[in-house]
Amino acid sequence: MQIDTGFLALIISVISLCSPIITTLINNRYLSKQRKLDDETKRQKLVELHQREILESALQEIGSLRILGNRENKTEFGSACLLAYAYVDPKTADDLMRLYLVSLNSPKEIPDEMLEEAAKGITDCLRKLHI
Repeated sequence: MQIDTGFLALIISVISLCSPIITTLINNRYLSKQRKLDDETKRQKLVELHQREILESALQEIGSLRILGNRENKTEFGSACLLAYAYVDPKTADDLMRLYLVSLNSPKEIPDEMLEEAAKGITDCLRKLHI
């Protein structure tokens, strides 16, 4: 069986036409996966940045509540505390909820130990973030 040069040229031309198409498809698939990974990384960084901002705000409100302790600070602390509640570990969440309830119900100063405990828990959560 002898292969004709025309037939061989036809096979080579078909391969040369299909090769760039196949290469383009493979590259597009790779770039699509890479873009998805990049988007997921950006989204994760934004989520962590959002968590950091909320936790830092709660920490700041704990500090201002400790220093000033007036009714307006208690309101701001309450909103910051409830936002941070979703991003902290269970023990710190319990401390924040207890502190929030004490700040609502108590006209007196909040005990420094409670404030320090909550601040320590939030600081530990901040350290766990990757940013």
